Amino acid sequence: MNWKKPRKISILFLICEGENQSMTITKNDALLVVDVQQSFCPGTNGSLAVEDGDGCVKSINAVMPLFDWVIASRDAHPDNHCSFVENGGQWPKHCVKGTDGWDFHPRLDLTSVCAQTFKGTSEHQDAYSAFRGTLPLTHILWALGVQRVFVVGIATDVCVAATAADAMEDGFEAIVIGDATCGVTKESTAASLKTMSKQGIKVINVADLF
Repeated sequence: MNWKKPRKISILFLICEGENQSMTITKNDALLVVDVQQSFCPGTNGSLAVEDGDGCVKSINAVMPLFDWVIASRDAHPDNHCSFVENGGQWPKHCVKGTDGWDFHPRLDLTSVCAQTFKGTSEHQDAYSAFRGTLPLTHILWALGVQRVFVVGIATDVCVAATAADAMEDGFEAIVIGDATCGVTKESTAASLKTMSKQGIKVINVADLF
């Protein structure tokens, strides 16, 4: 596992009278970028594309440089994975390791990414949360002194929600940047964000970080 040394970041937050103070990002925060892969994006002819799946990439690129610690997850399925319809699962074939669908979205800027974790890597194992990937993510974040976990990516109502729920369960403050995620549909996205908020997961927008 190769970690990039975090860059020193100086951020000036402007506070306007009558407006809420912007949320300050510190070394105790980490950003999890969940499954921004070609299989999930209509603009790359993804086999399991979500509605407007390409639309969150610009927002994700905007927030990544704010964080010292950025970890990206990817589905990395074998060709005969249990989640595929042809093998009795519920999804069309997607994110098969080594294919175009497995690759990150071509416009996703990976400069700030420190490490990657891979999910669903064996034939009989499925995983939605980034915490269920190949990295011992909880222990890594603890070792880094992380207290707040911010989550962005695809899909809001599936893997993003699962990742945020696991972050909260493992003792982190979980924060989803809602407009830096894309869900299966606009309706399911809105419903999922509402549900997460009721569960104690904080939901913010990109503008809250600037």
